[in-house]
Amino acid sequence: MIVSKTHSDNMKAKLKAVSPSKSLHIDEEVWTYLVAECVLSQIKKGDDTLFRLLVGQAYQPSDQLGLEVQPIGPRMGEGNTHLDMALGSIAARKGTEAGIAYAEHSGQDTVSQDIVCFVEAKFLSDISTKVSNNPFRDQMTRVIENLLTFQSDDGSCKQPNRMVFTLLTPRAFRRKPYVRLYGYLFEEYLVDLHRLDTHLFERLDYVDSTFPKRNDPKKWHYPNIEANIAKLALRWVTYEEIFKTFLSSKGFSEDDLKSVGLDDLVSLDSTCRLDVMKLIWKHLP
Repeated sequence: MIVSKTHSDNMKAKLKAVSPSKSLHIDEEVWTYLVAECVLSQIKKGDDTLFRLLVGQAYQPSDQLGLEVQPIGPRMGEGNTHLDMALGSIAARKGTEAGIAYAEHSGQDTVSQDIVCFVEAKFLSDISTKVSNNPFRDQMTRVIENLLTFQSDDGSCKQPNRMVFTLLTPRAFRRKPYVRLYGYLFEEYLVDLHRLDTHLFERLDYVDSTFPKRNDPKKWHYPNIEANIAKLALRWVTYEEIFKTFLSSKGFSEDDLKSVGLDDLVSLDSTCRLDVMKLIWKHLP
């Protein structure tokens, strides 16, 4: 896993604490850390079900998972985006602790299977309607632009053949998408994804005058966004799907999973959510 030691140690300390904090049950970073550990645990056993659930494609031996990682930002004057999770053809950027870049699969048979997935995880929170210093740029649009411009850092500016944006939330918000702003945006982008006059491009155009596109031909080149839209897919996955699949592989029946509340994490009280956290953590290696 590509993750800073500080972040990894912090997550483990929270989960191992004898007296957990009162807000642990809604800690988005901890829930997402558990997702990452479940995915990696299954992959090590030769089971890529959870990887395929998030990415939409089978796991390749050179694929990696990154947590709280940073691709190079596509805009001058704007800091790097901190991604909740990234999967697929990625590698750590040299000289950084949490930086990532595209890493092309080696071999003619595997290059065509190159895929990069950026995950935006939300537990109870909604996406930010703006980012620092830019009122026209919402959080989801920024992550998608980072995905569409993601490339190698060896000067070749190569990009993956397929790109996936995955929204990770509790099941309740996928059932009722319009109680969150990200639900509106996801549905909008899903319908209009391949039209050049979509709101996605309109939002990106607003940014150009304030934060010019990064362009250094020897290191990093801003690609043709319109062409890359054809490579893009959107997915919406729930925490419940991940954890139910993981615990099922440990022998839990459907009735067992319902009894601990894994049908709807949002409806659980704080004690029951902590119990779910502990249960998952207990079954991780």
